[in-house]
Amino acid sequence: MLGCGAVGLVCLIIAIAKRSWKGAAWTIGGTGVAIGSLLGLVFLFSLAMDNSLHRPVPATEVIGTWQLTDWSVAMAKKSDPDPYRPSNETIYQIELRADGTCRYRSLLQMPTRYVDCPGTWKITPKIRQTDVSELDLSVLIDGSQRGFSLEFGEDKGALYLFSYWGDPDGVELLRYDRKPGISH
Repeated sequence: MLGCGAVGLVCLIIAIAKRSWKGAAWTIGGTGVAIGSLLGLVFLFSLAMDNSLHRPVPATEVIGTWQLTDWSVAMAKKSDPDPYRPSNETIYQIELRADGTCRYRSLLQMPTRYVDCPGTWKITPKIRQTDVSELDLSVLIDGSQRGFSLEFGEDKGALYLFSYWGDPDGVELLRYDRKPGISH
């Protein structure tokens, strides 16, 4: 998506430099310029939507319980063609312990489903963005190990965990905030 957006941005710059307005269409390429302009705007929007925290995150800062936000649960319920229907008592949280173990009680996607499983965690630098830390989880689901990563963000000085829901170039996030009353 970023590559298409970059091409679109170049098209937008060329269109602006050579533009000629005739009625409702650009004379150089018409539809191509409109598509290029749209892709350019998508590219610029994707740059502005970088939620990643650009600093190292020490393990001591993440130990504790992280709660999935209510709006993340609501978004997950609506996003799947086969809607996810949890009970009202479902607990969505990740417990990260100082010994590197965890308990993951939350959602997975494709298809959307709830899992409650043990695992391990560690913090690593993100590939191709070494100033960004990721939380790598390895959990045991139905007898086999599954690994995935969450990213770190910060909102008004408060750390949060997130992963993109569906397309990583999209804006839908599963967000986990530190559970109130649980300190690290």
